[in-house]
Amino acid sequence: MPEPKPIDLLAYLRELGERNDLKVLRDDLVAQGYDPGEVDRAVGLYRIERKAFQRAQTGPSNLGCTLGGFLLGIPFTLLNFWLLVGSVPVEVEKWYLILVLECLIGLALVFVGRSAARANVDGASMLVSSLSGGLIVGSVLPASLMLLIWSICKP
Repeated sequence: MPEPKPIDLLAYLRELGERNDLKVLRDDLVAQGYDPGEVDRAVGLYRIERKAFQRAQTGPSNLGCTLGGFLLGIPFTLLNFWLLVGSVPVEVEKWYLILVLECLIGLALVFVGRSAARANVDGASMLVSSLSGGLIVGSVLPASLMLLIWSICKP
């Protein structure tokens, strides 16, 4: 049996795994004289790495997160309008500050959701993504509506 050239099996799979069938690559490496156990271990690691990479790229991107974020945005929007015109009088400048802080918290939660997705915590990443979407919708929508009303009604 010929002596195989030493290569990093995982690096080899990273380079060619996207374009080729893993079974074909595995059989080719074994035919070149590499230990089948080591090749199988490298293929397993590559599959795990590939799955984690794909999940990190997409994040929790299902309809439930989007719909949940929008539905959570409605009460946040109503709460924000209630703060402006309701029984709790808040100055307009403070109201906009509240909206900005709410939006920043929502954006921070987006990154937390992506980290949870990378760690394969499906439920947590979906919940955090919905909450972050709700905070962002709940802060951007009232601010946009107020600017629209102001631009229409300004003297």
